[in-house]
Amino acid sequence: MSSREYYYKHFRGQFQEFWNKIPHGEAFRWASLHKSNELDELSHISKEDLPFFLSALACDILIDQVMYTHFQAVYPEFNKMTKYPKMTTAWINANPWIIFDQRAMLSWGLSTNQVLEKFKEFAEIFIKDLEKFFRKNELKEVTWEKVREAMLNDFDVRRGKFGEAFINELRCKVKFINRLVAKKIAEIIYGVDKRCRIDLHNKFIAHEDNYTASFTTRLYDVFQAKGLTGSSYCLGRVLTKREERYFGCDGVFVFRCGDNFKIGLFEAKWPRFNIKPNNSLDKMPAKKLGKHLSHFSDQLRRQNSLLGVAIWEMLYDNRRPGNVSGSYDKYGSSCIWHNEAYNYYKKNITQNAWKDRDIDKIKKINIYKVVESILSCKHGQIFNQKDGKIKISNSEKDDVAEIPIPSEKGGACSERIIDFMKKHGLNSYFYIDLCDEKFLEK
Repeated sequence: MSSREYYYKHFRGQFQEFWNKIPHGEAFRWASLHKSNELDELSHISKEDLPFFLSALACDILIDQVMYTHFQAVYPEFNKMTKYPKMTTAWINANPWIIFDQRAMLSWGLSTNQVLEKFKEFAEIFIKDLEKFFRKNELKEVTWEKVREAMLNDFDVRRGKFGEAFINELRCKVKFINRLVAKKIAEIIYGVDKRCRIDLHNKFIAHEDNYTASFTTRLYDVFQAKGLTGSSYCLGRVLTKREERYFGCDGVFVFRCGDNFKIGLFEAKWPRFNIKPNNSLDKMPAKKLGKHLSHFSDQLRRQNSLLGVAIWEMLYDNRRPGNVSGSYDKYGSSCIWHNEAYNYYKKNITQNAWKDRDIDKIKKINIYKVVESILSCKHGQIFNQKDGKIKISNSEKDDVAEIPIPSEKGGACSERIIDFMKKHGLNSYFYIDLCDEKFLEK
């Protein structure tokens, strides 16, 4: 049975039977979903249907909470139209993803991965139907684009495995550029990274900042050599030690297609393989500063507060290309998505500095997969610019970072971007204006 068939033919009836079994007011208690020796309020639902039932219930609760939180002016009308259920725990509205609590899964004889796969299938049709609903029904000025944006920027929506899966599906519904162009750009950038790794191995590149500068400058040269003049722009600079790294990152990529933008931020690390045994790519702050987080952990914390941007940690590799074991890329740099590094930090790093062996344990990909994922809208949201700037919100501060975009060659354009880089502690800025036809022709 497909997820769509289940949702429209079976879910409402099964939910109503569940609703009739349990004590409730306007909302029901999360505990009502748990199976015990005495109670099994979901006994009327087959094991085959149960993953779809839980997915549908969680998504209905989710959109109800999103509308109540972000669009209170129209919520009464929305609530009257949909009558979606509400769930509490200890009389407080509960995050819908706790429905997939591992203990509950085990009590039903289900595995989290089994349910997650069904959830991804259901999320796809649920998001399509949400878009149809908001395009069809006029709720004052609440559009599908605004609802989608609210969900993308809501930490509670993107929490955990199921939140991440929902957000990924939400991003996939928007096209940024042609798929072939995305792959072509990713190939170009990966090719430049591979060239830089050869130079690092041969000691033509001396340190992290040198690699980053060489990487972005060569990218600019490659796009210019392809005759795409005016399409790309880059700037590099050397940081002073006192400059605060607002983003917790070294560089920014700005991808443009028409009026839409994708933003990528990366932090560069050089573990110095085969140079310093048991090397630490991290350090603890001086005791007099009174800080308890290591340098890299503090960078991850800063990165985690940025909303809507794609962030990765980029590991420069000095080893001979092709002669690498484990999950590291054989020919270029190895990249770790921010959320992978941050989740590892939360579980394993307390007040210690990171070691190379910590990095060994985290899933890694190459820069091709990073760029292709960003341009295919698997990571990061689509931004729009206003007055020549893209605004990035911060979940920890009542603050907005404004990333400038080139509007003219040289002069004031360079000054605006350099001022932005100084203010936010960046040493690299790369901008590229993507045009499907141009890149497919070259």
